[in-house]
Amino acid sequence: MYKINFSPVISGKINKIINQRIKMLINQNNIAMLKKDALQKLRIIFYVTMVIVFCFTSQVGGDEKTDIGATIKAAERGDTEAQVILGLMYDDSDSVLQDHKKAVYWYTKAAEKGDALAQYFLGDMYNNGKGVPQDYKKAVYWFTKAAEQGIPIAQYNLGGMYYSGKGVLQDYKKAAYWYIKVAEQGDAFAQAQYYLGVMYKNGKGFPKDLKKAVYWYTKAAEQGDAFAQSNLGVMYYSGEGVPQNYVTACALLNLSSANGNKIAIKNRGFLSRKMTRKQLAQAQELSVKFQNKIDHANK
Repeated sequence: MYKINFSPVISGKINKIINQRIKMLINQNNIAMLKKDALQKLRIIFYVTMVIVFCFTSQVGGDEKTDIGATIKAAERGDTEAQVILGLMYDDSDSVLQDHKKAVYWYTKAAEKGDALAQYFLGDMYNNGKGVPQDYKKAVYWFTKAAEQGIPIAQYNLGGMYYSGKGVLQDYKKAAYWYIKVAEQGDAFAQAQYYLGVMYKNGKGFPKDLKKAVYWYTKAAEQGDAFAQSNLGVMYYSGEGVPQNYVTACALLNLSSANGNKIAIKNRGFLSRKMTRKQLAQAQELSVKFQNKIDHANK
């Protein structure tokens, strides 16, 4: 499409903040929910976007400015990737060019031509009322388009919309369908796995199944999800879906408490009064093992 050349110094600066920009635009816990190829595309788009932002703020100069013009002209000619680039640039909260209405304009152009990432970003704009009046129905529409093309974060958001009844009639079966789509793609989707645990535990969208609730809570807990750790700890305490085990229950509640979960803190205090000193020491040791396993998996 076009080429941008810049110095190694500027390249280094841009590379340093690419991840910051991604984390600001997408919740850190959801970054992994982009398909590997989609994430790579997103990184490329951010790379080019940051060159554009640097050019506009006079931190680089000269010949690159013609490439900014080329980006805008390409978008105006209908180049989909250029349209997504401009959408991201205007969406960026740190950019001097931030303009959510223009971001929506360019996302819409690309989304209407079937670009999955643009469809997700447009859905997010409607969901949060950025650049447009908040409209959950339109958010559902665009999340569905992106989800059907396999973007996991869109699938997760769509599951949440059906679960809560935002923009659609509440439908636990459809929520379960989309959460399963996400959760089965690997061990990087803790939030979807947590909600599947909740749904199996309470018989929402599925027949009640405590063993499957334990399975999905465990998947999420092993990735550090504090709510899953708390709920799983309670199941070990009460012996629901697993043999009763106070030590494992306390270890899980320790982890959840360390992550600031107030319910886990309360439950841990209640449980600890029923345990011996030896059991409490064992629980603490097990907590350390669990945390080391989580840290290793997240490297």
